Amino acid sequence: MLIGKTEINNKWIGAAGIILVALLVIVYLSIPSCSKSVTPTVVINQAQAAMETQFKAQLKDKDVQIADYKNKLVVSQGKYTALVQRYNALQKEKENVKAPVTNKELRDRFTALGYPPLAVK
Repeated sequence: MLIGKTEINNKWIGAAGIILVALLVIVYLSIPSCSKSVTPTVVINQAQAAMETQFKAQLKDKDVQIADYKNKLVVSQGKYTALVQRYNALQKEKENVKAPVTNKELRDRFTALGYPPLAVK
C-alpha cells in the first residue's frame, strides 16, 4: 500500500489493525457496567434515613436525661421545702429564747450545747 510517497508493507497494516482492535476490546472491557443506576434521590433518601435513626437515638438519650433531671429537681425541691420549714420553726423559737439569769442556768445551757465546764482547780 502506498501512503504519500512511502510504501507500507501489508504485514505492518495488519499488525496495526490487530493492535487497534485489541485497544478497542480493552477499552470496552474496562468500562464498568452498572447493573442498577444510582440516582441522587436514592442516595439522599438513604442518607436521610441514616441521619433519622441517629437523631432518634440521640433524642431517646436526651429524654432519659430530662427524666433524670426532673427526678433530681423534685428531690431538691422537697429538701428545700423541708429546710424552709425548719428555718421558719427556728425563727419562731428564737423569739422565745430568754437570756440566762443564773450561772447554773448558763452552765446547763453550755452543757446542753456540748461545751462542758472546765474542772475547778
